Amino acid sequence: MLNIGKAAVLGAGTMGAAIAAHLSNAGIPTLLLDIAPREEDAKDKNQIVKSLFEAAKKLKPAPFMLADNANLISLDNFDEDMPKLKDCDFIIEAVVERLDIKHKIFSQVEKYAKPTAVIASNTSGIPIESIAEPFSDDFKKRFMGIHFFNPPRYMKLVEVIPTKDTDGEIACQRFSAKRNTTARVRVIEVFRHATQHRFPGSLRLCKSSGSLPEMGLRQGDKTNSARAEESRT
Repeated sequence: MLNIGKAAVLGAGTMGAAIAAHLSNAGIPTLLLDIAPREEDAKDKNQIVKSLFEAAKKLKPAPFMLADNANLISLDNFDEDMPKLKDCDFIIEAVVERLDIKHKIFSQVEKYAKPTAVIASNTSGIPIESIAEPFSDDFKKRFMGIHFFNPPRYMKLVEVIPTKDTDGEIACQRFSAKRNTTARVRVIEVFRHATQHRFPGSLRLCKSSGSLPEMGLRQGDKTNSARAEESRT
């Protein structure tokens, strides 16, 4: 089982911000990074990620179970804050669907991520093998596609897409929050497609251990449960 004490989401667009929100719903402190402004004299390097995050907080249905969960998310930028990845157990990329940009981002991930971190792409259109191709064997062992459906908080399926080089122990393990919550995401069904679908290798469909809107709540916490229900609307 992978204990996630801290996570990072690379890309703060609609999908990236929603994934970060859902990680925070499970009680996981999360870095959310995006590009810095191009202007050299920009006073706030986090201007873009802040703007995207504010937009995400207004999405309907609400990506956060509780508004306070947003406090678990740290807003950062690619220019200055990639070294912070050294503290993350789980890193997922959700930038624009361009292979060259993904390669640029992952070159920095490979440089700064700790040796035990699980690394993933949320791509829905680029072959996972193509993303992994230029990187080291060690990187490839820890890399896979993890494709959340939108909106992540409410959709109960996640595609787990290993490459031929992904360590099987990593691809099939359970994920849990290293915090005092009951959050669990586990593989309970494995489907091997006869065709290649959109990606090479086998495709695993992972279903949550319970209703996704309830992830991150302590058992018996009726107050939080009621507040979470209210936040759906």
